[in-house]
Amino acid sequence: MPGEVAKIDLAYLTDRVLLAEGKPQIYGTQIEVRDGRWQPCQVEDPDNLDCRRQESGLSPIAEYIKSADELYGSPAPEPAENKWVTR
Repeated sequence: MPGEVAKIDLAYLTDRVLLAEGKPQIYGTQIEVRDGRWQPCQVEDPDNLDCRRQESGLSPIAEYIKSADELYGSPAPEPAENKWVTR
């Protein structure tokens, strides 16, 4: 119906806004490289994440992470020293 927002789009927007406010995301749509692999940014109630994702029409988090690996490639390991040094 015109004027309605898709559940998936609302999930992405909700997560972005929450993270921008310094709060944990709900649906795990925003990912980052941590410990040398793709992982969701801070998530509220991680034990029930896949249930919330399913309710919004999103794939399970493991599939989402696998898709990120396929799309962006496995992240390069971060250098152990001087990772915040810029030149």
